[in-house]
Parts: sequence; structure tokens; C-alpha cells
Amino acid sequence: MGFATCEHWVKGNSWCTYVALNPNTDSLIIQNDYVNKILGPNYWKMIEEHGGEKSDAWGVKKEELMQWHNKLMVQQDQKRASTGKGQVATMRLIHKQWKKDLNTATSCGIHLAVIMVSSEDGTEKENQLFSNSVPLQKLVCKQLGPEKIFLSEAH
Repeated sequence: MGFATCEHWVKGNSWCTYVALNPNTDSLIIQNDYVNKILGPNYWKMIEEHGGEKSDAWGVKKEELMQWHNKLMVQQDQKRASTGKGQVATMRLIHKQWKKDLNTATSCGIHLAVIMVSSEDGTEKENQLFSNSVPLQKLVCKQLGPEKIFLSEAH
């Protein structure tokens, strides 16, 4: 889900994690000013308080930030996925991002097929099979039956 939610840029990067955990909630402060005048200095102060970038204490703190961020992302994902409307939004986001990934795979000679099925009632029209290879898509349909039928049965 990392790539689908565009969270892959945060993984392993303490600055991006810190920014994600400390959003600008003051509409009167321009985002650029918030990052340069508030977040940046606070981030560097936190690093110094933990003995600098190469210290063991900073390594532990970075790991804590990553774990805290991951926990929040899981909670947000669970909350979003608990409603039909949330699942539809998530499925559309996944489809949009994976389309890009499928295009990249195609250029590398990798053939993929993805079946996405919602568990919520009223979201059936979002269920889909998408692929970057017509022969692979035909093979999947040959094995599972017509797309509309196996998607509705999987729901």
C-alpha cells in the first residue's frame, strides 16, 4: 500500500517522516515558511539533542519516528477502509498509482495482472482486473471465467 498511498517517499527518510508527522495546521503560515522557519530548526535541534546525526541515540530516535509514522499510517488506512466511500477512494488511488507501475513494468518486459475487489457493499463497480498485457489478461479470464462474473463472485 506504500506506493499506492505515495508514502514510499517517507520510508527510511527521517526528514520526510518528521515532516509527515508535523503538518502545518496554521493556515496563516505559508508552507515554505513553516518548513524553513519552524520544522527545519526544530528537526536539527532534535538531532543535536540526540548527539548528532552519527550518534546511536539519533539512530534510536529515527527508528522511533519511523515506527510512530508507520503506526499512524496503519490507523489511517484502517479508518479509511472501514467505509465503502473510503474503500472507493483508496481503490481509485491504488489504480491510478499502479497504472504508472504497470507502465514501468511494461517497459522492463514484466507482465502483470492485478485483481482488486472491495469488501464493502455498494462498491462493486470499483472491482476490477487490470493488466499491462492483453495475453495475460486473457489467460486470467480463461482460468477464472468472464471478468464481471468472477469479480462479483469474489466480492
